[in-house]
Amino acid sequence: DPCNSLCWWGTTTSSSSPGVGGTLNRYFNAVRGERIRVVIAWMANADSEANNYSFDRLDTNFDLRIFTAGNSLATSSVSIKNNYEIVDFVAPETTTYRIEVKKQAASENNNSLGIAWVKQATYLPDIRSNSGGWTSSLYVRNDDAEPRVVRVTYFNANGTYNSEVSNTLQPAALWISPALPANWQGSAIVDGSEDLSVVVRNNAAGQANLDNGFLAIGSVVDPAFAQPATTLYAPALYINIFGGLNSAIYLQNPNKDAANVTLNFIARATYTDLNPVNLTLPANGSTAYFLGGSAWVGSLRVTATQPVAVKLTESQGSTVMRSYNATAVGKTLIYVPAAYKTYYGFNTGIVIQNLHASSATNVTITYCDRLYTTCYTETIPGGLPAQKAYGINLGTTTAIPPANWTGSVKVESTGNVPLALAVTNSNSVGGYDFNATGNGGKLIYLPRAARNAGGRTTGYTIRNITNGNVTVTTTYYDVNGALHPGGVRTDMLTPAKVVGYHQSLDGFLADGWEGSIVIESTDNVAVIMREDSVDTVSGYNGIAR
Repeated sequence: DPCNSLCWWGTTTSSSSPGVGGTLNRYFNAVRGERIRVVIAWMANADSEANNYSFDRLDTNFDLRIFTAGNSLATSSVSIKNNYEIVDFVAPETTTYRIEVKKQAASENNNSLGIAWVKQATYLPDIRSNSGGWTSSLYVRNDDAEPRVVRVTYFNANGTYNSEVSNTLQPAALWISPALPANWQGSAIVDGSEDLSVVVRNNAAGQANLDNGFLAIGSVVDPAFAQPATTLYAPALYINIFGGLNSAIYLQNPNKDAANVTLNFIARATYTDLNPVNLTLPANGSTAYFLGGSAWVGSLRVTATQPVAVKLTESQGSTVMRSYNATAVGKTLIYVPAAYKTYYGFNTGIVIQNLHASSATNVTITYCDRLYTTCYTETIPGGLPAQKAYGINLGTTTAIPPANWTGSVKVESTGNVPLALAVTNSNSVGGYDFNATGNGGKLIYLPRAARNAGGRTTGYTIRNITNGNVTVTTTYYDVNGALHPGGVRTDMLTPAKVVGYHQSLDGFLADGWEGSIVIESTDNVAVIMREDSVDTVSGYNGIAR
């Protein structure tokens, strides 16, 4: 069967398998717009150390070619001086591709051959262009050390190809707002994940949200909230509750084949589970499912026959619009880097979902101020049943921490039961959602940063999630990739300490500045970026490598 994600094959070749001029074939599925890399490697014939390595020669030569299902040549590598061949290309169509390894020459009988392929892509389920008053802005950063052509491919909701745009980005350069199809709504694929970082802002009058993309399987440092999967979880789901709060579910199928999807609605305490909903998403297709009906609160479990990307929004009239990604992998220890109780005008809400199919768990929540001088602890009363979710609002439902507090939160389960967390930092203009993280990273990218650019200014928060001290170096880059003058700072964070910087207070930035920020740490940290304007606030998770 064709491989759908990264695969590796190893085989022993002989004088007849394949013979000179013969081929070996392997197959994989790819979607138009994904960046594909295929490599083959085999043994050279090197003399021994005892003979002082008197020779090192290639007694076998293989060529590498990639063909589409229609037998059109997509790309090839046919050198004669290496014991490897590599191809790197953007898939020109959604199909099954054939890897052809041809034995071009051989003066030996046996050899060992390895074949591997991987894909890189960032999947964006919800892209709009003047659709219902909403328009998307993409922020695409080249994280590589070399210039590279970046391609964005747009798909209609029914999965058909719409168009694509490309741009050459210098190292650390930022591509802001690639051209969109006119008057349109659909999905997109950006042709990179390990070497590109991407976020999306969706804008409407008085509303905005920032979304993290979903990364191709195998290129994710924190797979929880950044990976398509066949099972996904969303802790916070609302229908006409808490002052008219309503959720919507956006799904994308970045696969060659159609995906059958089931939405399972799991009620919180005192409510009743809703009937499941079945959907079929065509290859490359996307859809939005809007909830409606009587007041209800709960969580979501998505199951699918193909890995899908799912994001959630929650809206309230024409002033509130927040979003977060569904979670593919739970953790037993999860961190919220930025939390508030009646501080800066914010209150934090945390929804904790037990992802285990059958086991309940005890959950401990620890709140610590930014300097980690005072901590407060509470537990979920009676534990958290399997598959269920529990909500905490620091402004109304918990006596701790005290008022006028800001810090971070650590959430831990028992019995090796995985959790997922969705976080809301709400304020007078709506607030923003983000995903709590169990991984963090030593290298974090923030592809959207600004100081009073179009009335928007960002601010980031960093939490040390290790048990030791970390040194954190933060570097600011201009849109063209140049290091911004004065834009380097260093912090030393003791365990659990938090530090934050709002770009309005960065004296080395002028009003109107836009760019990106890179955070490097000696050990794992978790980072959240917030964007403020007069009438909106939004946020996204730092992208870990």
